[in-house]
Amino acid sequence: ALLDGHECTEILFSQLNAEFRIDSEYFYKSNVKMQTLIKSKKHIAIRDIGVVTDGIHTSIDYDKNSGINLISATSPKQNVFNLTRNAYISEAAHIANPRTALRENDIILSTVGTIGNCAVVNTDILPANSDRHVGIIRLNSSINPYVLSTFLLTKYGRNQTVREATGNVQPNLFLYKIKEIIVPIFGDMFQNTVKEAVLEARQLLKKSDTEYL
Repeated sequence: ALLDGHECTEILFSQLNAEFRIDSEYFYKSNVKMQTLIKSKKHIAIRDIGVVTDGIHTSIDYDKNSGINLISATSPKQNVFNLTRNAYISEAAHIANPRTALRENDIILSTVGTIGNCAVVNTDILPANSDRHVGIIRLNSSINPYVLSTFLLTKYGRNQTVREATGNVQPNLFLYKIKEIIVPIFGDMFQNTVKEAVLEARQLLKKSDTEYL
């Protein structure tokens, strides 16, 4: 009762995460409330529905004439990609890094700087590769990639990605933290509705870009 009306949260020692984080921002009432709400529903962790990896760790061999897009932290936005950087990786480097070469339906998540922006890879941006400033989520379950990407962009998804990032000057979201993100289990009808809405929005955006050129 003494905590009523104050931005204070009482947490048991057993509830601390693996890093034993005790910073006040991590335990804002709003953060704890959203996490508790998701856990009260049927949910699953990303590690149980797919593989999480990242991009190339070595220096990038650029080639503006290759036509192979290089996806970095500034590329994914709100379910779309911004390729105005016009960054391209060499064909030799692309071939030498098959793990980081992007595939259709990969979910790309920014993990450095602005945390939590994401989009789903489609054929429009392929061929493409990626650097170490993004996380790559490859699903192997019934959850649609467009649904997961959209969830990660909601306040419930952002609450987890931003909350779990570490570092002050340049925040980082590590791969093992992406794997721990929990996602509600959505019905098929809802998933189809979300996917259709995202794809339609992409088409409208593409059409608008064409008509304004």
